[in-house]
Amino acid sequence: MEGVSVVICCYNSAGRIQETLECLQKQIVEREIPWEVIVVDNASADNTKEISKNVWQLNPVTELKILNEQIQGQTYARKTGVDNSKYEYISFVDDDNRVDPNWIKNVYLTFKNHPDCAACSGISTASFEKEEPWWFKYFEANFAVGKQGTQTGYVPLERGFLFGAGLSVRKSNLLDLYKKNYPAIQSGRLVNELRGGGEDSELCFCFILCGFRLFYNENIRFSHFMPSSRMTEKGLKRIQTSLGRDEVVLSIYRSIFNPMYNPKNKWWLEFLAYFKHYLRYLLTQFSLSGEKGFLFKTKLIYHHAYLAELVHLRKKYTNYRLKINEFANKNRK
Repeated sequence: MEGVSVVICCYNSAGRIQETLECLQKQIVEREIPWEVIVVDNASADNTKEISKNVWQLNPVTELKILNEQIQGQTYARKTGVDNSKYEYISFVDDDNRVDPNWIKNVYLTFKNHPDCAACSGISTASFEKEEPWWFKYFEANFAVGKQGTQTGYVPLERGFLFGAGLSVRKSNLLDLYKKNYPAIQSGRLVNELRGGGEDSELCFCFILCGFRLFYNENIRFSHFMPSSRMTEKGLKRIQTSLGRDEVVLSIYRSIFNPMYNPKNKWWLEFLAYFKHYLRYLLTQFSLSGEKGFLFKTKLIYHHAYLAELVHLRKKYTNYRLKINEFANKNRK
């Protein structure tokens, strides 16, 4: 059924969920666009559910569902939301995303006007709890902030993905991937584990392999809240580590679309090739200091994490590559 189901996956979101819901309560939606909000409590230890219910009762602009998912991990929480959704267009809004008043309308119209579009997203701006760190502008994309294209239109194959924060998908296309048993190697964010949002990029790559397209719409806008606890050098290093780990699998997907990526067939060959690349970076850092030195060393963390993940996956890497290529060969259009 055409309409928009907003799915918010929560883990201990009591301190963030109120403003997220209040932004949804301010939506400007025509009557012919049905929509709903689904809050999935992913084994929280706080009162996320109670706050969500109380906030919504003050202004129940549409139906709110509050669900439980006890298995930790964003992938499981999202699937629970999808399984219990009414509508064809699923909008994954994180608990720290403050969406624009026209969010529902623009997501709906994007899918409606582009039937070959399996996923869409737009522009994200940062909203800082305190002062913006000087280094943030160099790494904003790593925090799912910024533009995702030069202008409204289809996402080119060379990019092949959209930010996980604020990602909207067509439910029938997503269910089609489930039916085809897509690789789903990336587990997504887990509590106390340094992982990024690799499952979103993997999903986008698999959509493309199955003949669908991604769409970037500059009218789809939201603000991404950046708490001070995340805007530290330690927080930056954590996200660089998580993205570096995720990239080991994602680079296999990228190589299918982009000749710039060419990971080796065996993990040890990939390790040796990347290690040479890493050594050049490692030696360069000693010639830099100050801000340039900090930025370079921070980027070096990403490369170190990539190598560490290769070692971690040494017994699985070849099988992952075969699994991805098999899915691509079977489904690519």
